Amino acid sequence: MTFTTAQNTTLTRSIWRGGAISLVLTGLLLPFAAPLQAGELKRSDRSTIENIEERSDRYLGQEVTVRGEAANLVEPNTFKLTSDNFLDGEEILVINNSGEPFVLPFDDGVAVQVTGEVRELEVAQLERDFDIEFWESDLYLEYQQQPAIVADSLALAPDPGDIEDYPNRFYNMNLAVEGEVEEILAPGVFKLEEHNFLDLGGSDLLVINPTMGDFVRNGEDLVVTGQLRSFDLYELQRDYNLDWDLGVQQQIEAEFTNKPVLIVDEIYSTE
Repeated sequence: MTFTTAQNTTLTRSIWRGGAISLVLTGLLLPFAAPLQAGELKRSDRSTIENIEERSDRYLGQEVTVRGEAANLVEPNTFKLTSDNFLDGEEILVINNSGEPFVLPFDDGVAVQVTGEVRELEVAQLERDFDIEFWESDLYLEYQQQPAIVADSLALAPDPGDIEDYPNRFYNMNLAVEGEVEEILAPGVFKLEEHNFLDLGGSDLLVINPTMGDFVRNGEDLVVTGQLRSFDLYELQRDYNLDWDLGVQQQIEAEFTNKPVLIVDEIYSTE
């Protein structure tokens, strides 16, 4: 497993990242949640790195989804994921066990989302349990017996504004994008707006869920996972058998032709 870090660095978008890394708990916690009603979006509890450190026994062995900024590559398959609060960002070690190389963000301001099991870092034990090869075990001495995430899924997590500014950097990649539903255009079609705490207006990303008329609400906070494509009406209708009425088709085509569109894999409500 290898990582590649591009050398270009652009102006970061760091307002949202001022808080601690957020975690969406899955796995063992989900059975205690209320059953989903028909058409209801998946919801997951959230915690912080501080909670993991303070209650590590609660998280060990559980699967979590973590969003933060990748920093300080330790080995080709290991890096630190950190929050950026300008003062004392928390961090956690991430070990790529997905079986695929992961390209670290070209921009320090682009977040990464990883999903995996929280384990206590014991090099020998992890090598046995996951068939992971640590090249230089001495590099992990400072992390021994601290929580780490053995990740089986990794994705870039840009803001809608990052995508709008540099779409070519994200096309045909699997992404995890967080934002707010700005406008519902049709069943399964909506605009996702970047969170903007200065209230200056955010960047809109077109989102298409070809498999169902999702039950999102205007103003709802979401994380959408999926693949980014360039909007081409002919190709999208061919690939996903979209059934839009003529008015919706003309509106979307006029506004978004040749612009990025996120094709949904999964949608999670973060409210």
